[in-house]
Amino acid sequence: MLPARSPAATRASEAWSPRTRPPRRRGGRSRHPPLLAPRTSSSSSWTTWASATCKPFGSEITTPAIQQLADDGYRMSNFRVTPLCAPSRAALLTGVNPHRAGFGMVPHVDPGYPGMSMRLPSDMPTMAESFRANGYATLMVGKWHLTREADMHDGADKSTWPIQRGFDRYFGSMDGFTTLYHPHRIVRDNSPVTEQFGDDDYLTDRLTDEALGMIDAHRSGGATRPFFLYFAHHAVHGPVQAKPEKIAAHRAAYDAGWDVVRAQRFARQQAGGLLPTDAVLSPSDAEQTDGVPAWDDLDDRERELYARHMEVYAAAVSSIDESVARIVAHLKALGEYENTIIVFTSDNGGSGEGGVEGTRSYFSRFTTMPLLPEDWVADVERPLDEIGGPRVHGHYPRGWAHASNTPFRLYKGSVLEGGVHSPLIVSWPRGLPAPTPMPGCGIGSPSSPTSPRRCSSWPGSRAPLAARPADDIHRRLELRRGAAGPADG
Repeated sequence: MLPARSPAATRASEAWSPRTRPPRRRGGRSRHPPLLAPRTSSSSSWTTWASATCKPFGSEITTPAIQQLADDGYRMSNFRVTPLCAPSRAALLTGVNPHRAGFGMVPHVDPGYPGMSMRLPSDMPTMAESFRANGYATLMVGKWHLTREADMHDGADKSTWPIQRGFDRYFGSMDGFTTLYHPHRIVRDNSPVTEQFGDDDYLTDRLTDEALGMIDAHRSGGATRPFFLYFAHHAVHGPVQAKPEKIAAHRAAYDAGWDVVRAQRFARQQAGGLLPTDAVLSPSDAEQTDGVPAWDDLDDRERELYARHMEVYAAAVSSIDESVARIVAHLKALGEYENTIIVFTSDNGGSGEGGVEGTRSYFSRFTTMPLLPEDWVADVERPLDEIGGPRVHGHYPRGWAHASNTPFRLYKGSVLEGGVHSPLIVSWPRGLPAPTPMPGCGIGSPSSPTSPRRCSSWPGSRAPLAARPADDIHRRLELRRGAAGPADG
């Protein structure tokens, strides 16, 4: 028989071990809505999901589930991110400038500068930590890319891993990219997944299965507790791969070439109200596009090869839409869709890293180290029918990235609009007024609930998080926007 605890001991225990409880209302449900944040990787390489890649933003690719989100919510026509994946993700999860979050670059280098420490500061809570402190379950699947390569092995310090930065559950690749067939290193929570993937196992589908399983597991023991799901797709980052039936469905869809596709997307953007009728399409000459030739100047072999690359890309986009459809259908079956906030966006613009000719050997093209031999082959020949399958690591040519970024110039890695202008859709049927197209602001709004200065003071918080104070630029922005905040003199 255990002795009873004294009131003093109970008070002392509660002082160092606060508990978080989700605020509840009559009927047993939380008054906080679930939040789902699907995010795509770039267009075949950290910028694959560009402004004109899905139907709501002028694309010919059929994406009915994403279109429905736009119809139920808002298309943001003026949303910007950083020109690279990891900095955008760091800004998204912390609500601050990526340099302040330690990610002025992707975490494949470690120069030692504070703005490129490649570690999210411990006194800068992530969105997941803020949500968890306010009673949410926090779930993540997919691409993390916020841990240095030196810290991703099994014996590493895991303080920068997803679980240690606020997520209750995690399944995906912590690296910047992986193959969609036979991914090279999958982690579940804090441990590597050792099972073998079958030849027909497609990572987008597996991530969706895991996300649905996490939602169901959470509801089995916490139906009244809201959840935050961060779904970071590995598609359509390079290497670009897709399922055979999806590729077949897009066969011959791009035989007209990138110049025609770009013009058609521009016309749809104007007709849909995303662009004014007097907008001018950016130029397509080689000097303005980093070498992209006119489609009519290509020979028949090049056209057939380049069109096949885009068919694969479109097929991968279709699988992402199918993933969104499965998640939404599940939320509806649970009776949660109407009260779920869904945010759909991308981390950078379409990527031109495939080069002018594209590649069937992604890592050969991706290698840009100096002193490569003069006979280096950046596009290893492979049979046309193998492109998109598990035996080919491909990436589409730069001309398709130019079309993906319609109507803007250049690509991922550039601070011009083609590198930083991204789609953003926000849907919350029960909580948002009637939808209309509207401009949106850029990442890291200092007046948002994810700002570090505010995350510790949400209504109902039971476990305030210690966070560094807002810096001067945040204060001045808040004053300009009319938000309450300390004056900076």
